[in-house]
Amino acid sequence: MWVEQVLGNVADGLALMPGPADFLDVSWGQCGRMLKSRTRQGHPIRVLLPPGSHMRHGDVLVDNDDRRVIVNVLPCEVIVARPASFGDMTLLCLEMGNLHCPAQITESEVIFIEEGRPLAVLEQLQISWSRECRRFEPIPISASVRRSITENA
Repeated sequence: MWVEQVLGNVADGLALMPGPADFLDVSWGQCGRMLKSRTRQGHPIRVLLPPGSHMRHGDVLVDNDDRRVIVNVLPCEVIVARPASFGDMTLLCLEMGNLHCPAQITESEVIFIEEGRPLAVLEQLQISWSRECRRFEPIPISASVRRSITENA
């Protein structure tokens, strides 16, 4: 089965055709625009999305009379940092960017994969953190956003 676009995401309220769903289990690192794998039910699938796009948890890749295939990003061990202030959050995000570490940022947390350099930054900034098993979904900056940032600088 060949997939060239995401049809939508179930979290956004996309209505699926009736019938059982099959899942494509992927790690966070496999959520790019290209993938060759098999669904849980063993069906081969190849994904080639347009440049600048990527897969997210809940994305619907196939929805027809025969089959529905939904992306399932598997949870993994992550570091969850909880900065005490907006200033600490800003410094942490700047440092993570300087280290080119993929990060998932929420209003109160910065989530990333454990590596030595980010842990050293947390220690230096004295920011509390914990190890947790979560779905890791860093959002890459698309080329168009990167272009607009550099044009406006």
